[in-house]
Amino acid sequence: MGRLPFKILICASICLLLCKDGMTQGDNKIDTLTLTDNTLVRGQIENLYEVITHDGNISKREFKIDTGWGKRINIPLSEVKYLKAFGTTFEQVELNTGAHQMLEIVSAGKVSLYFWRKITLVPGAPVVNAYNDKGFKPAGNTITNAEGETWMILAKDKWYDVTAAFIKKKFSELFGDCPKLVEESKSKDFNYKAIGKIVKEYNGCF
Repeated sequence: MGRLPFKILICASICLLLCKDGMTQGDNKIDTLTLTDNTLVRGQIENLYEVITHDGNISKREFKIDTGWGKRINIPLSEVKYLKAFGTTFEQVELNTGAHQMLEIVSAGKVSLYFWRKITLVPGAPVVNAYNDKGFKPAGNTITNAEGETWMILAKDKWYDVTAAFIKKKFSELFGDCPKLVEESKSKDFNYKAIGKIVKEYNGCF
């Protein structure tokens, strides 16, 4: 075969580099923000851990996101409706106090279950973006003086913090209209800590 023209070789080389770079980009973490006007923004959030776990004034928080090729933009958390990162979806919700927070959606239905990982920062301590496919874990130095994990349910337009004792006490009020689940709860082996299973079975009643 004869030699390929020089221009074709150059074009082929550029194509290979772009394809390789595209594959690398595809292997990286891609986050998706759904804004309140339903606009989708895709990229890599640089301060995910800080924004998601922080418990405070939503007006002072914003996502710093790299949308590709070094183009970085800031998006106020108040403009975000949903966030998807590492296959986990978060929703901005308004709690009983009127405060807004991004909570992980676990199960949605007549009763919805959410999970909230939150931190209280040591004054002046740096925040490390350390949310990955294994969950929220601070990387490097300890950066908090308090870390908490809270299950929350939304039922009848009201938010509740979830503990086994609370579920046992409020079981009839929250889940009493599901006969099958009520019957199961009469068993001495019924596990009130299994809130995920309880909510999923309850929503399956309707």
